[in-house]
Amino acid sequence: MGGLFQAMNTMGVTPAGRYQDVEYFNGGLFKEIHPIELEIGELKILEASAGAD
Repeated sequence: MGGLFQAMNTMGVTPAGRYQDVEYFNGGLFKEIHPIELEIGELKILEASAGAD
């Protein structure tokens, strides 16, 4: 997730790689990136949430 946040904090559109086409988010929301460590249970909740409509 840190890489995604870094891509969101880079001016323009990410040209290639895992985060290709991710656009810059204005406003400084991702200016300071803190590492996030998720446990297995938290990852499963995140996966289920991402699949929800």
